[in-house]
Amino acid sequence: MANREIVETSFSVIDSEGRRTTSSYQEVDLVPHGNHPRPGTVNDYLLQCVYITYGQSASADDEGYGRLPLYDIISADNLDALVGNALHNAIVGVKDRLISKASEAHEEASEYYGLIDELGPMYENKDELEEIYDPSNDSYFEKHLFYLLKRLYSQTERWGRIGEREADGVLIVPEEDPSDYYVATYDAKLSHREDGYDLGSEEEDQATRYILTEDEREAIENKTGDNGLSAHLLISQNFDEDDFSRIAGHVQENILAYTDGEAPDQKLVFMEFRAVVELYELLNEYWWALRDARIRGKFDSYVIDELNDEQTEDGESFVHFDSDSVATIRENLIARLEGYDRDQLEYYPA
Repeated sequence: MANREIVETSFSVIDSEGRRTTSSYQEVDLVPHGNHPRPGTVNDYLLQCVYITYGQSASADDEGYGRLPLYDIISADNLDALVGNALHNAIVGVKDRLISKASEAHEEASEYYGLIDELGPMYENKDELEEIYDPSNDSYFEKHLFYLLKRLYSQTERWGRIGEREADGVLIVPEEDPSDYYVATYDAKLSHREDGYDLGSEEEDQATRYILTEDEREAIENKTGDNGLSAHLLISQNFDEDDFSRIAGHVQENILAYTDGEAPDQKLVFMEFRAVVELYELLNEYWWALRDARIRGKFDSYVIDELNDEQTEDGESFVHFDSDSVATIRENLIARLEGYDRDQLEYYPA
């Protein structure tokens, strides 16, 4: 990380929230700060981070991070408590940074879709739209997508490191059984072409590789205890729906060829970026109810239901997660809330 030595520590934390107790896998990076600038990687990937501070950095504002001053490490009577407190602050602090980043992403995405709704077809208004999301700098779009997904589901991670053949990230949604998860790798696709993002053979090969690769499966198993991959998500603001069955068919053919006819039970999902934005808005609208573990658990199950809702065209199966999907989730959530008076809902710290 910025050519400096770091230590990564991993452990499980037991979280008690009302009636629900869960165990979550945590990774925290311990980064020597010194007189170096903070590595941008920490915020770009929303890493849980403890800075080892000394020199001028010892007086720096480290809100949103854990902190271990070198002098305190050397002189501490109880080093375990000092380190434990820093790890706790790193885990809690990333939530504050996430809220800020997700809010910024939502503001930009809302402006982007406001322009589309006002101006019309994307390909006719590229200049205006690319002032916000420019395909020649698609990492900006990828970061905004990640911030929104991670605000929805905090275990979501951003991958896609430069020089690595890996998906842009992994979406992790808890199931009602606290030991199970819906786990999907995802790739972000940004385009303003008239006929949608060019999902050609390269994209098909990529999707196949992400579904079958063992390296990412191992990373998922470390994080969730579950080695099952539920799906691979292609996420874009500009799909051509006529491509869906063709892409799904070719990916399925590739998988069968690589596995000698034994295709894994994993879905290909075409997810609209607008639907991600709308799901984030739904979370914000009903935050007061979703803090109750019973309601949040049902909300998550409604999301998973839509992510598993396959349709078949031309003999090929795939999932299209769009604004209609979010509308269904909203309807189910509202119906669920009708069974409660507001004062029956339990509130816990975010």
